[in-house]
Amino acid sequence: MAASPLHRASRFPSSRRGPGSSMSCRAWLFCCLAFAILCVGYLNLTYLGSAQATPVAVAPSSPSSISSPSPPSSPSSPSSPSSPSPPSSSSSSSPSSSSPSSPPSSRDNVHVVFSTDCSPFQSWQSYLVFHSAHAVSQPGRITRIVSGCEPEEEAALASWHSDHRISPDHHIHFTPRFDQVDDTGKTYSFFNKPFGVLHWLENAVGLTAAGGISDEDVMVAIIDPDMVFLAPIANDFSSNAVVSKFVVARHQATGAAFPASCTHGNPFGQQYGLGNGWQKFDLLEITGDPNSPAMGMNAQDANAFYPVGPPYIATGRDMYAIVKDWAKFVRPVNAQYPHLLGEMYAYCIAAAHNRLPHHMLDSLMVSNTDAGGEGWDFVDGRAAACAKDPALPAPNVLHHCQMYRVGEFAYHKRMVPKDVFSCSAPLLVEPPETLGEDFLYRTRGKKDGQSRPNEDLAPKDAKRNAYMVCNLISAINSAAKFFKDEHCGGDPDASYDKSWKQSLA
Repeated sequence: MAASPLHRASRFPSSRRGPGSSMSCRAWLFCCLAFAILCVGYLNLTYLGSAQATPVAVAPSSPSSISSPSPPSSPSSPSSPSSPSPPSSSSSSSPSSSSPSSPPSSRDNVHVVFSTDCSPFQSWQSYLVFHSAHAVSQPGRITRIVSGCEPEEEAALASWHSDHRISPDHHIHFTPRFDQVDDTGKTYSFFNKPFGVLHWLENAVGLTAAGGISDEDVMVAIIDPDMVFLAPIANDFSSNAVVSKFVVARHQATGAAFPASCTHGNPFGQQYGLGNGWQKFDLLEITGDPNSPAMGMNAQDANAFYPVGPPYIATGRDMYAIVKDWAKFVRPVNAQYPHLLGEMYAYCIAAAHNRLPHHMLDSLMVSNTDAGGEGWDFVDGRAAACAKDPALPAPNVLHHCQMYRVGEFAYHKRMVPKDVFSCSAPLLVEPPETLGEDFLYRTRGKKDGQSRPNEDLAPKDAKRNAYMVCNLISAINSAAKFFKDEHCGGDPDASYDKSWKQSLA
């Protein structure tokens, strides 16, 4: 290999005068100075040339984006002198040990992942995730993590994904099955999420020789397969549109600064109605550590920074620290609470165990039309729930895990045909734009062959249900049209008819 200018300089004759040298000290110093000037000039030209040839992603220049903000009050803060020490295995991930860092700013420095099984039910949802992300220009890579396929299922699914991939940034990652509870055949499907994400982090993102995540600064967002993008998840939480009065009040009550972006020690998450329920578990049995920071935390901090759910957002380093313990804790949590939400409580405990308080947002998601703590402020203030207006702020994702009903329209994900993204499947009947304002009722279906009386809806309830119904039907139809345009050319059975309707009439 040809030596670089610096390598050549290292072989320049020593400045110590040899026995046979006839060069004076002054001449020698003059030559050294001249050579140094030439080296500096050469290096400057080389740097300028490479800077012009290779674009460099520059982090935002605002102080809030460059400096890592102060972490919220936690058991490790000086105000809690009696708090236990953090576990040594995760001390590098605690806010107190994090060095200031710039947020991941490159478009490619974002990973969005979601965990599924191999079923057709979750396959159509996955295609909808990919298409909705593409529609809002979601930055970075999006990966479907699939757990528990049989070999022939994996081959078929991998082939289908390759043939129907919407973007080169859309990926699929296969893992073993993790849902077995014990040897009796009992299963808990939600084990697949922490173990699947851990498998992806360690095998797709990769580990260093020292055992850390290979890309510590990447931003990782974990979502669910039944989520539809309305706005991209990007590493910028500075806008007032995403910080509600409830979030501000929570941070003011605890004295915690609200950061503008996700940095080491500053993860984010959607607020869920979990409260401090995770503190009611036998934390010693779960963590196996009498000094776990999760134990003895005050209820205010436990409520303010840990009852989060998808989207979970953290740097690669922090997410890996949490997910390792999430996978470790989810089985003992299940032993104490073998129900829905158990794996979410395990995440709360893992975050607390690693002293990684989350900045909770209510703007990332809407799901339950009766719930507080979600991004319904974006909806309630609209003149028309179903009107398309890109100028209005919107939650990042719709989490369609409920039943939504208004007028004669209804939506539930289990009512959607599993072949909805195919050439022959019809499109869905689209509701009127005034669904949320002109239809202040919902049908209730039939009982014993007789139609039951309609149920009256308050204007707010009608608007929220209409927002979900209209946006979900629109997203499915948009993805179905894209599928047919891309893959059904010349197929005489290709159907664009809007004739399929979910209804309880």
